[in-house]
Amino acid sequence: VVVPRLNPGYADSPAAMALNFTRNYLASVEVMRALGEANKYIEEKYGLFVPVPGSEGMTAPPFDSLADFNRGFTNINLDIRRCPQKVLDAMEALMPMAIMQQKTARVDISGSSRIMTHMGVFLKQKDFEKFYWPTFKELCHIAGERGQRMFIFCEGDWTRFIDNMKELPVGARYWFEYGDAKKYKAELGDDYILGGLYPLTLLKTGTREQCIDKAKEIIDIMAPGGNFFFDFDKHALNINDVNPENYKAVQQYALEHGKYDNPGTVSIKKKFEDTVTPYSHKYPEFKSKYYVSWDEFKKIYPPVNERVEPIMKALYEKYTTMVPSSIR
Repeated sequence: VVVPRLNPGYADSPAAMALNFTRNYLASVEVMRALGEANKYIEEKYGLFVPVPGSEGMTAPPFDSLADFNRGFTNINLDIRRCPQKVLDAMEALMPMAIMQQKTARVDISGSSRIMTHMGVFLKQKDFEKFYWPTFKELCHIAGERGQRMFIFCEGDWTRFIDNMKELPVGARYWFEYGDAKKYKAELGDDYILGGLYPLTLLKTGTREQCIDKAKEIIDIMAPGGNFFFDFDKHALNINDVNPENYKAVQQYALEHGKYDNPGTVSIKKKFEDTVTPYSHKYPEFKSKYYVSWDEFKKIYPPVNERVEPIMKALYEKYTTMVPSSIR
């Protein structure tokens, strides 16, 4: 219902939907292949970090899914006033899909479940804690049950949510857009990995010296003791979003002044597994007529020979996983 409503090319007819779906899918595969090749080139030439293949998942907080794709910014704010229980019921109903989307083929400490937040900062604290945070927190802990870490883009200023953020398993990576760097470091720096906050717009408007001074300021606050990665508050979409010379100068400064003399030293004292609370038992496996398990599929289309079943199963699960989650 929702996907054709958001994508008119899927709404004309079953044949048109199939054709446009195929175009969309092939385009996404091409983009991911190009991204993979670029990451491999960067890794080999510059030695920069690339997660273990197959260890990166992406999901969305249930509240963001409901607000962004079903109800819209205005309607969701009316909903939490007029029919709060329906919103809470929707959060619970969306959880199995959110859990499914963050699962990865491999679990590795270098990988993560990536969450790009949106609506949290637009809510009052009491509404955030009632509607947004409970399922968000449970989603993160359910990833933790698998040994999976979180990578969370905190859109807007999350300073007022610091106490909530302390409730997530240690080692979560918080990428901040805005907020109080000193407070983030003091409150979260021992147990979580922090980054962001550098204003991308400064690379366009500032002088070389101003840009480097800002990098120095952030590194001086956030880096001591470890648990820090240098990043901007958002990423440039094209080369015109920045002055390339400023960009290179800042990256060079971070490269030269962001090194530790004790790499490999444990910087988070708490054990990850000791900070994970199990919630997965609360939710059933995701079920959908569009997302069929191998066991269900083979009841309808049984293998012609039992010897080919392992091959069919592996390929079926591979291609099912490859289908973009936004289209499922």
